[in-house]
Amino acid sequence: MASVRPHKGGFVVDYYDFTGRRRWKSFAAIQDAEDYKATVERVHAQGLAPGVEFTADSKLADYAAEWLRRTRHDLRPGTHTTYEKDLRNHVLPRTGSDGVPGLGEMKLGDLRRARIKAFLLAKMDTGLSADSVRNIHAVLRSMLSSAVDEEIIPQNPGARLGRGVYARQVRTHRQESVSAMTEEELARFLAAARAKDPWHYPLFLCLARTGARTREVYGLRWAKIGFEQREILIDDQLGEVVGGVPKEPFPPPKTKRRTIDASTQLCKVLRRLRIERREQTLRHAWGRVPELVFVTPRGTPHDDSNVRKVFLRVLEAAGIPKRNLSPRSFRHTCATLLAHKGASPKYVRDHLGHHSITTTMDVYGSSFRMIDKEAIDLLDTGAEQLVLVDEH
Repeated sequence: MASVRPHKGGFVVDYYDFTGRRRWKSFAAIQDAEDYKATVERVHAQGLAPGVEFTADSKLADYAAEWLRRTRHDLRPGTHTTYEKDLRNHVLPRTGSDGVPGLGEMKLGDLRRARIKAFLLAKMDTGLSADSVRNIHAVLRSMLSSAVDEEIIPQNPGARLGRGVYARQVRTHRQESVSAMTEEELARFLAAARAKDPWHYPLFLCLARTGARTREVYGLRWAKIGFEQREILIDDQLGEVVGGVPKEPFPPPKTKRRTIDASTQLCKVLRRLRIERREQTLRHAWGRVPELVFVTPRGTPHDDSNVRKVFLRVLEAAGIPKRNLSPRSFRHTCATLLAHKGASPKYVRDHLGHHSITTTMDVYGSSFRMIDKEAIDLLDTGAEQLVLVDEH
């Protein structure tokens, strides 16, 4: 499964990850390479002997291997791969590449909140981003929650630690990382798309008006659009596309299933697109009209890489600086424009499908401030207003 061999004056661990992709990691010392190899083999274990039971004396690394095996089909592939990587690189090694001692050799029953908090703070001190530390904490917390459910440990020592470790930095990073277009830039972008790339114009308009995640829009089906009600049901998203063929869609968590409003302009464009799609199906001999609303000129599903290339071309044609803009910026643009135009935080939360209004306010809270003075002036009415007149 994994091997260590000399390489360029050092040593390299050669192994395959959970996706079947071959990977290499270099080390200067053979002992570090051997430790990493042992971690890879534990994490990639396909499960322990049937009927094995874990106890509070079991090592975290052993439990992690079994937990990853059990959750492989319960989690989205991308999430599972991220969990496996964070465990392998940060949580389980005896000493990580950043010098922070891992937790893999600790017994489940010996894990304490103070030890986990110290581990996360040490990760922050290495310069790792707050979002990365949050992800490391997430997999550790989720895994220990399973251990509680299985009555291996009485409580989850990893729960509710974020506030004292990375919460403030995550909020600040989220606000600083929002890359949105102005209303004028969005209008220029859509005009350029309509003129230079009419095939992708409906896709970009849908992203801009719905604020949905890119894969939610890539996976949108005609049956989910209510033209009369001007509503769109968002209840799944397109999985990874390999060779033009999508993997099975993965339904978002229940809190993300939502019905959102569709603008009049978007409905008109999508109605016209539905007619054009039938003509395209005949012209290109696709056999049948694709279920997906948005497809490539070959009739295959979209993927992030190709859409991003088109997005950058249109951005250049519109004369808009690239900054940190990407197709995801449509989501940020939709949210900030809704906030600027007076939409309530609850409406924006429901439109975007956030788990909590806290997320909405953490990311877009500053966008709602422009109407504060107007709101406070609304209190100066009735009897209070008469008092002000009498004072003058």
